[in-house]
Amino acid sequence: MTTNADVNNDIVEEAEKGGSSIKSDEFFKKNMTMIGGGIIIVLVAIGLYWYISNNQKEKEAIASLALSRVKIFYERAEFDKALKGDPAIKIRGESIIGLREIVENYGSTSAGKMAALMSGDILLSQKKYSEALSMYEAAQGGDSKILAVGAKAGMAACKESEKKYSEAAPMYEEAAQYMKEIGDEAKYRYFAALSYEKSGNKDKAKELYTLITKENRDTEFKDLAIGAMSRLGMIIE
Repeated sequence: MTTNADVNNDIVEEAEKGGSSIKSDEFFKKNMTMIGGGIIIVLVAIGLYWYISNNQKEKEAIASLALSRVKIFYERAEFDKALKGDPAIKIRGESIIGLREIVENYGSTSAGKMAALMSGDILLSQKKYSEALSMYEAAQGGDSKILAVGAKAGMAACKESEKKYSEAAPMYEEAAQYMKEIGDEAKYRYFAALSYEKSGNKDKAKELYTLITKENRDTEFKDLAIGAMSRLGMIIE
């Protein structure tokens, strides 16, 4: 019969034979291998970051140049050329590519997101709402507040144009929130209120109309909000 004393003696004997030191050596070797692998992973990650960073800078430069060339068509309201480009026109031997191609090839860059926003505006004006919506969605995710506002407001306008007022309203509110940091949120707040009203959510519409009259006193939207409040039978203080 094995007793606790026998077990303890076995442990002591194993320790005296160097069993514990062998295990420690194995543990150390195993962890050195892991540490070595970790160093390799870190080095690979640094190299990958450097490559991606430089590649992104190169893409940004190319996209910015392409956007600067095609925006002349946008400014002239030659919208089909703005979207598709004009291969017949060469600048330093290179064709002018369109906004859509810039988005497709360089959509992750800030210039690519601006191209997406411009494309969305064109397609919205052409009543191509689903295409415009996809472009506004592609314009999201950058650091620019202006891009963020334009993208969110554009998405809301697409939904509103399709009479999807309950979807448009919170998007307009988000756009207003972005603009609040700049100090010019009244327009989108008013559009949000209108969309809520059209969707049948009168309580939310009244809340926003009231807010406009209190916080946006020095804008044209105060008078518009007062008119809406009167239309809804609200008491105007």
